[in-house]
Amino acid sequence: MLGLSLGVHPELELVDEDDLRFHTRSNLTYLLDLPGVRRAVAPDGKRFVFKAPRDTHRFEELLSCGRGARILWVVRPVHQVVASMCRLRVEGESWALTHAYREICKYLQANADDQRTAEMCDAILEREDRRRREVELATLCWIVKEKSRSQAQRRHPDSVIVLDYVRLTSDPEAETRLLCSDLGLDWSRSLVAHHAVRKGERIGGTSAERSIDRASQDLWKRELSPTDQGVIEKLLQSSGSGSMEGLR
Repeated sequence: MLGLSLGVHPELELVDEDDLRFHTRSNLTYLLDLPGVRRAVAPDGKRFVFKAPRDTHRFEELLSCGRGARILWVVRPVHQVVASMCRLRVEGESWALTHAYREICKYLQANADDQRTAEMCDAILEREDRRRREVELATLCWIVKEKSRSQAQRRHPDSVIVLDYVRLTSDPEAETRLLCSDLGLDWSRSLVAHHAVRKGERIGGTSAERSIDRASQDLWKRELSPTDQGVIEKLLQSSGSGSMEGLR
């Protein structure tokens, strides 16, 4: 949703996740073609927004793509993320069962010393209970994304902008104004009106014709059972995060 919003700002050009001009196939999934990105941003200093959630394990490389490169990292509560991963269908199966493991593997490749997370992943894959495996994979995916975000902030505090999804969807104008200030951009009303010009559906099932709103914030309450919530809490505690707020 944020990508759609930024993509209509007059000073920015959005490159979405399925734009094959800037993505190549790896052994796991599509990733940003960083040499292609560098070529695109070099000539005239045009400002691009590359939507790249599949590249969070490569934040060091991303920040090397151009002078003044910034990472906009959206953080979202674990319940909302897990419910979303389980809700999204990929060829009839939930994203949590089809793609969360890939994201975890990419993190582990970049963080080979994180044996605790590797062991947790191995244990999850052995679960016979399909629903528990689904919820645990989604939760562990959230955990490793938060770990990557924490690393990026620690190493590059001036280059990582963290955006709170709940605040963004509760007050989009205020949050996008703050974001524009951080990026040195003039605020444009188009940032809260992308739905007036965008059409269709984007990766992740996001409707381009839907405004930034808080409608999805509480969907998890009817999609995650008390058992699911217990599974999430137990895995968070096992990972060392200790609470529903996790690593945030």
